[in-house]
Amino acid sequence: MKTKDGLSSNMVNAILKDRYGLMWFATEDGLNKFDGTNFIVYKYKSDDSSGVQANDVRALHEDKSGNLWIGSSGGSLSLYDRKKNSFITFPANTPEGLSHDNVRAIYSDYKGKVWVASYGGLDVLDPKTKKVTKLAINPRLRQPVPSIVLNCLYEDSKHRMWIGSDNGLYLYERQSNSFKYFKNDTSDSSSLSDNYVSSITEDPTGNLWFATKNGLSRLQPDGKGFKNFRHNSKDVNTLSNNIVMSLAANSTGQLWVGTDDGLSILDIKTGIFKRYNADSRDIYSLTGRSINCIYIDNQGIYWLGPYRGGVNKYDTNLNLFQLKQSNIFNLKGLNASIVTSFAEYNNDEIFVGTDGGGLNLFNRKTELFRRFNFPLLNGATLSNISIMNMEITRSKQLYLATYASGLVIMDLKTGKFQQITHHDRPDALNSNDIFCVKEDQKGKIWVGTNGGGLM
Repeated sequence: MKTKDGLSSNMVNAILKDRYGLMWFATEDGLNKFDGTNFIVYKYKSDDSSGVQANDVRALHEDKSGNLWIGSSGGSLSLYDRKKNSFITFPANTPEGLSHDNVRAIYSDYKGKVWVASYGGLDVLDPKTKKVTKLAINPRLRQPVPSIVLNCLYEDSKHRMWIGSDNGLYLYERQSNSFKYFKNDTSDSSSLSDNYVSSITEDPTGNLWFATKNGLSRLQPDGKGFKNFRHNSKDVNTLSNNIVMSLAANSTGQLWVGTDDGLSILDIKTGIFKRYNADSRDIYSLTGRSINCIYIDNQGIYWLGPYRGGVNKYDTNLNLFQLKQSNIFNLKGLNASIVTSFAEYNNDEIFVGTDGGGLNLFNRKTELFRRFNFPLLNGATLSNISIMNMEITRSKQLYLATYASGLVIMDLKTGKFQQITHHDRPDALNSNDIFCVKEDQKGKIWVGTNGGGLM
């Protein structure tokens, strides 16, 4: 889904599905509500105090009571009033209010308190009393603006609150009302992979995962170190890029990892990644390179926000064919819209015969097509003829039954082509319109022609 479909901006910062089944998209140009058919866009209006107070919406969160919280850049924290279809905004930059009006993350804890990470600090809001408690992550810091920027919040299954920043990872310890600090140490391979932490999640087995700008970190069971996963250009089973921007764990043992170069899906048991990238040739691929956010709803639908790419939706409940369509501008795509025949070449490649586009060779791994431009008689080429049928013989020759171009034979060992056309000789083809070709068990080639019967 993009702006042409009603989305207010193709830059999506956060995605959420509420308990009523409505999808919410936080964009850089307004808050979007989607009911499955239509979008309703909420934008800032200077004369409307009951609306959103900024268009650059950064964070979304639904608490255990069903309250929908919205954080924006310059618009502070807002609570959506479903009955009135309006917003209640909490003041910022005041002694009693939030630390800053630039809200970057929102999360509610097991007690129902709402945690707000802003550019200016960390606050805890009591939804009942509306009281705000400020938490000093670094009490020794005396500057009016902290030197750290808070990026993300996450409460794990043990009710521990984790805070990711641009200067390391913090764990809030309730008993002492203090923070435990984790940072990268270049001399310690078991330390956090980088000090910039952009996303945090927990998988069903209790593993905690941390996205950083230099790889993916998993907290060790004893809580004293991390196992790190990084990109290796020589190994396709590794992370696609070390800049990790978003995380989401599903119930089947997969960790979805949004990176600066596509999506990586980790099989948690094997430690193997599978990579998915944007491909302009494929209308069903990702629409952007960097994956800003990932959200998995309770119906098994995956929602992704690629950078400037709108919203991508992947539904595991649907069993869809992988459609390959022709595109005249794609030199490595299918070059005709009508496919007439197939011939399997090897485990990775299959020949595709077309009507008007000649012969294509499709690679299953790269999902790209190779075209053949071998010149034929009467000004035709192998890339513009109509192929009716194909057969690969035991002698490794590809026979092409064509319409109007006779029989074309490709030697698969040498890559050379031969064309056999109609002649008046008794032993020649009696027509250039070949409808079928077949090798029998004895190695003889049978050819069916238009008006000439079987040869």
